Amino acid sequence: MKKIFVCLVCCLSYVFMLAAEKDTNKFGKVSEEEVKMSSFAADTSAVAVVLYEKGSTYYQVNNNNLQVCFDVYAKIKILKPEGADCANIKIRYEDYGPNSRETVQSIDGYSYNYVGGKVEKTRLSKEYIFTENIKEKVFQKKITLPNVKAGTLIEYKYTVMSDFEGSIRSWRFQREIPVCQSIYDVLIPEYFSFNINTRGYCPLETIREPENQTLLLNGGTLTCASQHILLKAKNLPALKKDKFVAYMNDYITSVSFEISGVQIPGAVYKSFAYSWKDVEKQLMDDSDFGGNLKKSGLLKEEVKAIKDSKMTNVEKIQALYELVKSKVKWNEKTSVYNASLKKALKDGVGNSADMNFILINILKDAGFDAYPIVMSSRSEGRLPRANPSINSINYFVVGVDVDDNKYFMDVSRKNAPINVLDDEYLVDMARSFRGVESNLSDWVNLSHINSSSERNVSLIKFENDKMIVEVSSLKTNQLAYDFREQYKKYKNRDEWIESLQNKYGVNIDNYEIVGLDSINKPIFEKFTFNKAASLADSKLYVNLLTLFQEKSNPFTADKRELPVELSYPRTVRNAISIVVPTGFAVEEMPKSEKVAINDKDALYSYLVQNAGESIQLVSSLTFNQTLYPTNEYVNLKDFWSHIVAKNNEQVVLKKINL
Repeated sequence: MKKIFVCLVCCLSYVFMLAAEKDTNKFGKVSEEEVKMSSFAADTSAVAVVLYEKGSTYYQVNNNNLQVCFDVYAKIKILKPEGADCANIKIRYEDYGPNSRETVQSIDGYSYNYVGGKVEKTRLSKEYIFTENIKEKVFQKKITLPNVKAGTLIEYKYTVMSDFEGSIRSWRFQREIPVCQSIYDVLIPEYFSFNINTRGYCPLETIREPENQTLLLNGGTLTCASQHILLKAKNLPALKKDKFVAYMNDYITSVSFEISGVQIPGAVYKSFAYSWKDVEKQLMDDSDFGGNLKKSGLLKEEVKAIKDSKMTNVEKIQALYELVKSKVKWNEKTSVYNASLKKALKDGVGNSADMNFILINILKDAGFDAYPIVMSSRSEGRLPRANPSINSINYFVVGVDVDDNKYFMDVSRKNAPINVLDDEYLVDMARSFRGVESNLSDWVNLSHINSSSERNVSLIKFENDKMIVEVSSLKTNQLAYDFREQYKKYKNRDEWIESLQNKYGVNIDNYEIVGLDSINKPIFEKFTFNKAASLADSKLYVNLLTLFQEKSNPFTADKRELPVELSYPRTVRNAISIVVPTGFAVEEMPKSEKVAINDKDALYSYLVQNAGESIQLVSSLTFNQTLYPTNEYVNLKDFWSHIVAKNNEQVVLKKINL
């Protein structure tokens, strides 16, 4: 974030006097009923509830410097021990130096507990306020309110003073806990124009009205016209994490402001309505971004050797990709900017930007057309098409065009081969930056960059009233990456096997795994397990899919407010063969079936055949589409119901006389 107005104070040397709406909620004044409150009837599962929250934004002058003031006050009831985390408040701010910084001021807070028939009040002290450097010029105030437990009422307030006159902070009305009332009160001088964008599905009451204010100016007064915007939301449900929503931030009820222009009295109107080409130019002109795309000569000897080799172009790209990984280890920090590429190479450690900048430069030195692809990560929401903003970009990966094909890379991820990205960056709206003059920059869908598959093969036999199952499984691309990322969370192989046994409810024997450290190859697993045969009245009941069945439908609600978003396209194929034991014959078995959504958005097939001494089943589930809007929810729910019903069907083997 950078300061964009340098002469405005000359025309606006006064203080805005915000006439606030009458409000009974005041800091330091809470009711005994609020402190004694023990449950929330509207959501009995809630661990905490926001009783009241208000943000106010207005402009004022301090030391001849125009500033934006952002006041926050919140009152939250902690209902369960898990809700105590609401007492940890984080406030991000930026500091680029004098007249280009934000400061957090007037931090205060109280914790209220009902003890011995009376209200006990504990004030926030300085020892519970910390400052943390997040990255580059970005900092964070961390506040922990004291004496918090189930039953505690907390309240806090703070002010952020900002030198960035063209930036009004966004406001989230919704949280992961219920919110009774949330208000955002914004006063904008007539000299500024903003695009105002709302998100979410909860209703907002919006009041916009002109307001004449009496302003102080050099000891006198001045009437200034402003736009008063008041946004209110009441009784908002908790927006809980949903594994089928990738871009949760896109659906949180919120409002954001993007500067579009400024009209200083006596001056020509200046537009700040950015296009994505403008954003690209701004980043390319920034020495910490565009400057790092012009660092030729890194790893010069190694790059020359690869360039001059007889490898194919794709093999050369692979070699350069592995070269960066061998020289720099990721410090697990993400960024769009970097400190020094040479320092990262010297120290052997760097953030994601360091590593990806190095990769782009050596790819260029080797003669390849490499470029950054910027994005907003999934957890932060999609890049805005209509209102381009440099502040919405928080990550980039590497693109390279070779032999009419496009390849995508993030060299910071150890387990990611080319054309595989971490799920957080499989976004459907990224933007390639290939030079403002080239006209090649464009939108890129990274959620469909490869085809991922899982193929499971099972052989089922019966011995001594036991069902013995031999399993092999092959995972490719994103599914293989996800497997490796999960595996590394465990201390050793035994812990991993134990987790599988707990997941499937069986004892696993003879476990083998191949390809764990070879990221360009699939993951191959092989193991056996046995369980008691389901024998009753001289009949054997067998579920052919054993470990790989979908036992329940994840979509149970009659309607859904949010779309269903999958991380990437995939196919899961199961091939099962059951050896009919001697003395048994097939009495009953499932019928083959195929179902689909819109012909090919999602496909499921269940094909079963009686081969006499064995039964063969091939089932396949494919998701070609990753986004299913709310109007497709019923179709998706019915589709999954078919899968679950078919997966739970059994083969019946009847004992016969030989």
